Amino acid sequence: MKYLTVLTAAGLLLCAGCGSPILLEKDFVKRVAAPPDAESHIIYCNDSYTLTDKGTIVEKRNMVVRVGADPRAFPPVIMMEEMAREKITGIEGRVIHADGSTTHIGSSEFFKVNLSGKERIAEEYARAAGITDRLGTGDLVESAVVIEHSFPLLGIAFSPADLGYPSDNVSCTIETGKGEEMRYEVVNATIEPSVQNTETGRQYVFAFPPYRPPTKRQNIMLQENRWPGIYAAPHSATWQSFGDWYLTLVGDRLTPGKALSDTTARIVAGKSSPREKLDAIFDYCKGAIRYEQMYIANGEIVPNPADVIFSRRFGDCKDYATIMHAMAASAGIPTELALCYRGRGVKMFESFPSDVFNHVILHYTDNGKDSWYDATDRLGLSGTPSFDLANARALVVEQGRSRIVTIGESPQNLATVAGRLTEDPGHGVRGSLSLTFAYQYAVEFSWEQEHLNGEDMRASLTAVLRRALNDDIAVDSLDWHTTAETFVLNASCRIPNCLVALGGKTYTSPSRLFPNLLPDDVDSAEARKAFYCPYLNNVDMDVTIATPAEPLRLTLHYRLPAGPFDDASRAVFLRDLLSIHAEFARSRVIAGNGHP
Repeated sequence: MKYLTVLTAAGLLLCAGCGSPILLEKDFVKRVAAPPDAESHIIYCNDSYTLTDKGTIVEKRNMVVRVGADPRAFPPVIMMEEMAREKITGIEGRVIHADGSTTHIGSSEFFKVNLSGKERIAEEYARAAGITDRLGTGDLVESAVVIEHSFPLLGIAFSPADLGYPSDNVSCTIETGKGEEMRYEVVNATIEPSVQNTETGRQYVFAFPPYRPPTKRQNIMLQENRWPGIYAAPHSATWQSFGDWYLTLVGDRLTPGKALSDTTARIVAGKSSPREKLDAIFDYCKGAIRYEQMYIANGEIVPNPADVIFSRRFGDCKDYATIMHAMAASAGIPTELALCYRGRGVKMFESFPSDVFNHVILHYTDNGKDSWYDATDRLGLSGTPSFDLANARALVVEQGRSRIVTIGESPQNLATVAGRLTEDPGHGVRGSLSLTFAYQYAVEFSWEQEHLNGEDMRASLTAVLRRALNDDIAVDSLDWHTTAETFVLNASCRIPNCLVALGGKTYTSPSRLFPNLLPDDVDSAEARKAFYCPYLNNVDMDVTIATPAEPLRLTLHYRLPAGPFDDASRAVFLRDLLSIHAEFARSRVIAGNGHP
C-alpha cells in the first residue's frame, strides 16, 4: 500500500480567478448552493485524506456554510483547530455574498489563537480569521484547510455530526492503491458505497444522508459515536503494527536514568512481591508528581521522557504511565503502556486501528490477572482505574504482540444510599442522606477533591445528588470524606412532591423519591442501540421516612451489567433492566404500613 485517499471529484476543483490551490471553483459553489434555512447549515462538505509515503496523513477539507435567517448568530470568525498532532499547512477562506460580491481571506489573514486552558500546559491552537464584511442571510461562507496528521496507521474516521452544523450534500470517496484491499465499517446507518476500479486502484464512494442535530436529549445509554459515520483503514494496518510503531516513537522515553533508578530502589526497598513494589511506585508517583495536562509537542498519547518528568515533578496521564513504567523496569517488573479512551460510550473498532485514544495508563499481568495503574486517579486504589474505563477496551502496547484487551469492572463497585427523612408539609420530605461510592465509583471524585476549592466542590457534589437521585433535590448543607476505598457524601436536603396522601395514608415509592437512581427505560426503537448502563449499575438503598401515621421503609437493590454491550450482552442487559422496571411498576405506590 502506497497511499490511501479520501476525496470527492469536486474536491479537485480550484478557485477560478483567485489562484487558490485549495478553494473550490466559485461557479461550483453557486450550483450546490441551497435556499436559505432559518438556521445556518452546511450545503457542501468534502474531506480528503491521503496517507503519504513518509507515513503521515494529509487531510484536506472544503466546506461551504449558508448563513441562516439571523446572521448575528453566525460566528464572527472562520476557525480551524491545530493541535499537537495536527499541523495546518494551507488555509484560506471566502465569503460569497448574496449580491454576488466576494470577500477573499488569504492564509496570511489567519492568526493563531491559543486554546490552552488554565489547568494545562499546552501548545494547542486554532487559526482564525475575522469575517470583516457584515454577513447577510443567504451569504456563503467557504473555508478550506490542509492539515498534516503526524500519526500514521490509525485509519480514517469521518462523520457529518463532527462538522458542527446541520448538513446536506456530504460525501466522501475512499481510493486505494493497486493491490491494496481497503477495510471499512459504516456505523449507525446503512450506506452502500458505489465501487469502481481506477487506473491507480479502487474507488469507494459514500454519500451521507442529510444530518440534523437532535432536538431532544440523547438517551444516555447510547454510545457517543452514534451518528452515521465511516471508519476505514488499509488492509495492512493492524493494532499490532500500530503498537510496534508507537513503541519505536516513544521507546527512548521509557528508560530510567541513574537518579530515577536510585529513587526506585529506595521506594521498593523492603517490598517482596512485584505487586507490592508496583503499589509503592504508584503511591510515590501520585504523591510526588503534580498533575498538569501536557500537550507540548506531544499530543494526548506521546509522553515526555521519564527523566524529564522526574526532574520537573509534573505531568499528565501519559507522563504518569511513562514514569511508572520506567520505575517498574528499574525494579525488574515487566509492565506495558495501555492506550484507552476515558469517557464511556465510544466504540473501539477491533478489526482495524482507529484514533480513539485520549488516555494512557499502565498495565501489569500477574499469573493471568490484569491490573491497571492510573496515577491521575488520586483515591489510592492501586490497580483499579476509574469507572468510565470499566469494561472498556484498551490497546496494550508490547513489541510484536500489541493487543486489544478489556479493562475489567471491579466486582466491589457499589453505590449505597441510606438516610432518614421526615414528611414535610407540601407532600415532600426533608432530612439527611448518605451516599457511599465504593471502588471505581469513588475514583472520579478524587480528582475533583484535589483540584476544586470548597465552593466548587459543593456545587459539583450537589449536581451529583441531582444526577444520581432526583433533579429537584434542594441541598441545605453537605460534607464529604474519603476512605481508602470509598467516597462518602452526607447531605441535609429536601425533596418536594415525592409523597401522595390518600385516605389518611401516605404513599411513595423509590421511583418517586429517587427517580434518577433507577436506570432509564429504553424504548423499543432505541433498545437495539443500548451501549452501556448509565452512571450506576450496582445499587443498594435503604431509606426510612417518618410520617405521622407510621414510618415507611423503602429499599432498592439491583445489579446490572455495565456495558459496553455487544448483541448477546445487550440482550441480557435489556432483559434484566425490564425485569427491574416491571418489579417497581408493580409496587409503584407503597402504602404506609412499613412493608415495601
